[in-house]
Amino acid sequence: MKKDYKKKLAQYSTLASGLVAISNNSNAQIIYNDFADVVISTSTSFSLDLDNNSTNDITLTMSRTSNSYSGYYYSSVYSAVDLYVSGVFPVVNSNAAKVQRLDFDAVIDANSLYDSSPPFLFFNAYTSQNGAFTGMTDANASWAEGDNDYFMGFKFVNGATTHYGWLLLSIGTGYTATLKEVAIQSTPDAPITAGQMVTSIFASDSETSKVVMNEESLLLKDMTAAGQVTVLNSTGKEVLNKAVSIGNNEYSTASFAPGVYIVRVNLNEKVIVKKVSIN
Repeated sequence: MKKDYKKKLAQYSTLASGLVAISNNSNAQIIYNDFADVVISTSTSFSLDLDNNSTNDITLTMSRTSNSYSGYYYSSVYSAVDLYVSGVFPVVNSNAAKVQRLDFDAVIDANSLYDSSPPFLFFNAYTSQNGAFTGMTDANASWAEGDNDYFMGFKFVNGATTHYGWLLLSIGTGYTATLKEVAIQSTPDAPITAGQMVTSIFASDSETSKVVMNEESLLLKDMTAAGQVTVLNSTGKEVLNKAVSIGNNEYSTASFAPGVYIVRVNLNEKVIVKKVSIN
């Protein structure tokens, strides 16, 4: 199904406008949006306005520079390909201060390592021998060709306040990167985990006990209101999205691979979040 890019981006702008307005609210939420996938190549860049002030706060850019080499028997073109992020301070690795690839549930907070010298480099790659792509060549980079659905953590300085967030990215074959999702913690200085879309579990333990999931099914017992249930796998990918009715609800999980899942049940103003494992 083709996604409505403009509509999704407009929705994101509306959500992002709440960043400043609710930043002092103790019940403030994580601002999340699964907008249309954006493919970034050597001919494009993409920017996001996190605080809706008509100024872009995050920009992803892929650049390519070429050099020619002539040998005795042949001539080749060597092209360097670099992916950069600017505008925010990304979590970086310790050995080369390049953007760190984060797994689902990694903590992003004041204790994370950030670089302060933009632009921030993900990786270097190159082409050679008539322009054929030869893969990532940067031994110090944690990102590589074929990395699907990993996270970039970042620190966003919004005036006098600091907010933490994440981007969900995939690195394709050749010269492409795909930006899929973004989330930012609306409470200043509050941590966020990679893939996190709700601040905390708002329901009591008695409510979370009504959520039971195993390798065969997901059971929601004694639901007091209608709503929606979503399940995310360990990479943050949505694997189930179904309506919830009053009473008992059961959904098949037979196709789920073993691993850790996040179940989120939204019942009007009450949210139940539970982490479960399938062996």
